[in-house]
Amino acid sequence: MTNTTVDQFKTEILKGEDLFLKNRMRNIMCEIKRFGLNKMGASEKELRDHMYDSDSKRI
Repeated sequence: MTNTTVDQFKTEILKGEDLFLKNRMRNIMCEIKRFGLNKMGASEKELRDHMYDSDSKRI
């Protein structure tokens, strides 16, 4: 991927994020670092479950 392609991809992600925010949809955008989670003794599933549980308690 060239830098231009990466920049275009990032722009499209931000456009999508803006659409979600305008429609007030609940979403979390994050980058999963499996190596770091593994070092902490956690998993991607545990992180997702935690984020889901935390969000549902605020509703």
